[in-house]
Amino acid sequence: MVVTKRAMDALVALVSSMVVLTASAQGGTPSQAPAKKPNIAVSGCLMRNGYATFMVADAHVDGTGDRAATAAPSTTKGNEAAGTPAKWILDNAGNVGSHVGEQVQVVGFSDWVTDQPASPAAPPEPGGPPAPMPHIDLQTLKVLANSCS
Repeated sequence: MVVTKRAMDALVALVSSMVVLTASAQGGTPSQAPAKKPNIAVSGCLMRNGYATFMVADAHVDGTGDRAATAAPSTTKGNEAAGTPAKWILDNAGNVGSHVGEQVQVVGFSDWVTDQPASPAAPPEPGGPPAPMPHIDLQTLKVLANSCS
């Protein structure tokens, strides 16, 4: 089978146009998509929640929305604002296990909003399932103190 230069040029042009059409149908290239900004910053004590899951306990919200990425961490212990959850599960936490037991600030993405009620401290009935905790898709972790006490 012999492929002529003309046939090869036509094939290259066809593939190129397909790539352009696919990129435009998907809304452009990934480099053109706006970067999603973190929308929450929470400070508290980093703890394990099972074998490979981490959570921030005794937590309080440092900032939400546009202020989350630059929110000043708070080193006070406990949940100061009524209606904010005291515990947060960290998703995509990676290798943060070496910081368990330390006071930290985490910044990331969450579906939680300030008008949602906080989870109850205990399950609604003995032996029942625990109340759901809000999740943070972790972007950054900053150590505030070497211990939670």
